[in-house]
Amino acid sequence: MNTLDKILLRFFLLPVAFYRKVGIDKPQLEAILSAKLTMDNRRPLAFARLGRRGEKKELNTATLKTMVFSLLMGFFLIAGIKIGEDMVTRLTVFISTYLIMLCLMLIADFTSVLIDVRDNYIILPKPVTDATFLMSRLLHIAIRVCVVMVPLSLPTCLMACVQEGWTLFLPFLLVILLSSLFGIFLINAVYILILKMMDPVKFQSAISYFQIVFTVMVFAGYQMLPVLINKFGLLHASVLVLQNRWLYPPFWFADACMAIQGMDFSNGKFVSVALALFVPLFSLWLVIRYLAPFFNQKMTLIAAGSAEQSRAVVKKQKRKLGEKLASFFTKPGAEYVGFVFCWKMMFRSRDFKLKVYPSFGSAFVLCVLFLYNFGENSFLPKGEALWLSLLLIIYICCLIPMTALMQLPYSEKFKASWVFHAMPIESPGVVIAGAVKAALVFTFIPLALILFPLGFYIIGFRIFPDLLLGCVNVLAISSVFGLIFVRKMPFSLAMDAATNAGSIFRPLLMLSVPFAFGFLHWRISGSMTMVLLFMSFSVLISWLFFKKVRNLDWKSITP
Repeated sequence: MNTLDKILLRFFLLPVAFYRKVGIDKPQLEAILSAKLTMDNRRPLAFARLGRRGEKKELNTATLKTMVFSLLMGFFLIAGIKIGEDMVTRLTVFISTYLIMLCLMLIADFTSVLIDVRDNYIILPKPVTDATFLMSRLLHIAIRVCVVMVPLSLPTCLMACVQEGWTLFLPFLLVILLSSLFGIFLINAVYILILKMMDPVKFQSAISYFQIVFTVMVFAGYQMLPVLINKFGLLHASVLVLQNRWLYPPFWFADACMAIQGMDFSNGKFVSVALALFVPLFSLWLVIRYLAPFFNQKMTLIAAGSAEQSRAVVKKQKRKLGEKLASFFTKPGAEYVGFVFCWKMMFRSRDFKLKVYPSFGSAFVLCVLFLYNFGENSFLPKGEALWLSLLLIIYICCLIPMTALMQLPYSEKFKASWVFHAMPIESPGVVIAGAVKAALVFTFIPLALILFPLGFYIIGFRIFPDLLLGCVNVLAISSVFGLIFVRKMPFSLAMDAATNAGSIFRPLLMLSVPFAFGFLHWRISGSMTMVLLFMSFSVLISWLFFKKVRNLDWKSITP
């Protein structure tokens, strides 16, 4: 445990009287947190792990690297202090953005901490109370968040002090701390309440989908916020004119900050100060006092969750559809088995869902932005602008099957892949071909069901040849990508096996190939003969590359 973690640990252990009052054993709490922080310092947070796949060197400076990364992100949040007519509005915008980033980090990094059942085997057999056990989890999260909280808010804090004076410094730090507590314990309380009301097996699945939805929401906000600011003139807006502004928590903290700075505790500002102080502390007390008894019980249920129950749920919902599609798109035998296996794993693998599912939502957001920008702000005629935007949407959506194919060989449960070598499979390429088809069907059918009605509604049935050519090109591009990067059995490699070699080549290929196909499509779109020839060429490419995949032998897929 490094010096910074020791300082944070001592700080969070200061309220000894409070811990004693709610039934927490301070020595036990300190011992648990010391062990957790020592382990955490050897691995960075998810934001700091970007680009580190494949690196096996022990990380002893994870905290420092996380702080540097958070500081870089903090400079982007300075933009929030420029939106609004008055300082209360600007701080409200900043705190809203700050809480979103903080909650995103909680969901990305600390969901696994909340539902980590390994603590049950180590700590629960010891004489540790529920309150101590839960508080160790909450303070563990709080300490790790502080490592991000300070550098994340520091650039905006300095900018605000330059604008309003250095008397804002201490009130700003206070409201950032209170708002962080509010975000931390609100997320924890929601998780625990869901865990109380939901079956443990379903809870884990629900958290995964919540992470996916939240990721898409953050991406949508990042992309659409500038458009909304320009359209509605938010640069000169003021939150003070809203009658129901006290229903919005970030306003409490922003108004309280300015009230404390100016020592103005009039009726309205007194309400904001009271809410900013009372709600975070009350949330902490509520979680510890009433939700702790249910937490450990549900954690035990997760640890002992019946695998049979999980299989029954998947069997009921996914089995028939996957087998019907496999019968239609594959030949009987190993290819059929590879399709069904991959289809089920794409619904079961949490890591696959977190990496692939958000691309669907991101593609939808980009579609809306393209249609808006080209339809409203394009220098081209409206009909031609809409056609061009639809063409761009088709080839941008090509990134979704590419993402699925790139993730296809990797799994957290890669050790179970021994079953492929134990089975009498003469040609592993047949299994891989079935898996590739499953990934393409899984990603392509939803896209086709959206693109065709959208194209018919916007332009009409005359867009059908271009839509069909675009979809065939997407299949051809994905087939090429599958042959290049899916040369292993599905879900058979550890996540760390994706080495840095090719990490630059892959994004370039994912962008350049669809761009080349889209450019050729745009150039020949006026000639039906050229469209049919291009379509035939793409179908031939798909057939040749699938044939090549099917012919892969054990020697070609073994390093």
